[in-house]
Amino acid sequence: MCGSFDNFRQHFVGDKPMPTTSDDGTVEIKFRNIGITKWQPSGIYKDWFLFEQKKDIEITFDDTNPGFGLSKFKSSYNLNDNLKKTDFYNSSKITLKTTCMSITPFDSQKTHVAGIWKIEMK
Repeated sequence: MCGSFDNFRQHFVGDKPMPTTSDDGTVEIKFRNIGITKWQPSGIYKDWFLFEQKKDIEITFDDTNPGFGLSKFKSSYNLNDNLKKTDFYNSSKITLKTTCMSITPFDSQKTHVAGIWKIEMK
């Protein structure tokens, strides 16, 4: 994942900006969590990606969530015949492990940020 500092903070970390208008009419964007000093996972990705190098997290996907389960994934994507013969396709749940390999250190003076995660199926 990569992008501008503000976009990474807003969309990946989940820290929403709060625009404020000063007396002279200029708009300034400030984030809710002004005092943070390191990346804090939040939003949709907080259960999937840790923000510390060499730390991992395991996530199990199954069919208990009909809106975002394995059956929905399998029916929404055109999987090739070889994949349909694998354990992944025939299982009712899978476990993925994500490991943070590298991430740009938090520094509000940076213009862009990148994070690299290894994703493995267990």
